[in-house]
Amino acid sequence: MIVSTKMIMSGECRSVVYDSCVARGECPEARAEAEALKRLASKASWAMRKKLGQKYEDGWSGWDDINRLLVFKEKLIDHVNRDLSQENLVDIMNLAAFIWNMGGYDKANSRSGSRVIEKD
Repeated sequence: MIVSTKMIMSGECRSVVYDSCVARGECPEARAEAEALKRLASKASWAMRKKLGQKYEDGWSGWDDINRLLVFKEKLIDHVNRDLSQENLVDIMNLAAFIWNMGGYDKANSRSGSRVIEKD
């Protein structure tokens, strides 16, 4: 496709030009979005680690017990139906991570022999 200045100025070919530079990883917008996603993942994992550390210090364990899979699924559904507070969203991410860890690629790495300590 031959792109004229008029086409560029009118925005007529923006998608062609944009798709091309995104595919090459050269668009500033695409790089900015990729960096924003990395920051999001970093912030979310920090919040997860903080909450998990607190729960560990409180005596909770059993996050990798395959026998708890259905309990974690039920808790996840319960949390999804609650409010959208930061604390609840971190719980959702952690419960989803527990379930994710027990399936697919990480299933072989699951340490299902750990003891579960329930807190009242």
